[in-house]
Amino acid sequence: MQHIHRVTGASMRDALLRAQNEFGDDAVVIQQEFAPGGGVTLSIARKTPVAKQAVSTANAPKTGHVRPAQFPAVAPELAVDPTRVPLVREVALRLEKSGASKAFAAKVCSAIRDWPDPDVHVMDRAAEFIGLRFPIAHLKRIEQHTRIVALVGLTGVGKTTTLVKLAARMLRANRRVELATLDSRRVGAVEQARAWSKQLGLPLTVLREGVKPHARAFEGAQVDVVLLDTTGHPPSDVAQLLALKQAFTGTRVAFDVYLVLPATASREALELVTRAYSTLAPEGLVITKLDETRQPAAVLEHALAVELPIAFLTDGPDPSAHLHRSGPEACADLFLRGRIA
Repeated sequence: MQHIHRVTGASMRDALLRAQNEFGDDAVVIQQEFAPGGGVTLSIARKTPVAKQAVSTANAPKTGHVRPAQFPAVAPELAVDPTRVPLVREVALRLEKSGASKAFAAKVCSAIRDWPDPDVHVMDRAAEFIGLRFPIAHLKRIEQHTRIVALVGLTGVGKTTTLVKLAARMLRANRRVELATLDSRRVGAVEQARAWSKQLGLPLTVLREGVKPHARAFEGAQVDVVLLDTTGHPPSDVAQLLALKQAFTGTRVAFDVYLVLPATASREALELVTRAYSTLAPEGLVITKLDETRQPAAVLEHALAVELPIAFLTDGPDPSAHLHRSGPEACADLFLRGRIA
């Protein structure tokens, strides 16, 4: 037996919250109407349990058995699929729109339906549940040491642009920064690096393949961070960076590798490139090209799968505006909005 109710709110979120407060999580939205001047009206169907009734067998046929009708209090599909609850369904639809897998969406929806505080809106529940899985990743800073931060990833993922953004941010924080590159063979690569170093007013070191750098060229208090660009060719990058790590062993130079992954890549591509650079044991990830997709969930789920923290997110070419620290709120926005708020 169904009862149809109408709930009106100033917005879809407001109407859904009113429906949840009045009828609970077992109600189902069967229709929505948008008023010309604003506002949303929802038609809510609420399934109510029907008591079992005794059935007289006096007039029943002598053969066979008569069973009383059974009406479950909650529709079976609601019991097994939390995404069908109206307010939770809104979260499920947003997760689907952002490219989340069915398994991830089901996990989020199950958690928010069983939330201990019923007064917290489902969107806030979802944001908190997702955010807890993405703690803030910090670049380490060691006093009286120089830290080399190498960005690795395939050609075209935005390594150089991200490196420039990092350099600009560190300069604003009064850090002493130097640029370096392994990309000495690609046509125009060194010239591009020199142009950026000149624009930023930073020294540039070109590390050519097969030439072992002297540790004294980097160690000491003259430079806090050396931002190292790479070739975009995994076999070459891995060999050169392993050699550099070996050269700096026992010195006052620390060495970190961050893998740069584009949000536009497929799940298979993300797995392949991560595997290609796994020998370097990256400290974490930098996610780029978030402005080129509205389905960033795949790369975020990949970060969870490979257990690598996300240090930075980029969503455009502007060095002063399109570099963001990763963290709970930013990652929740990407899952639920498809972009950084």
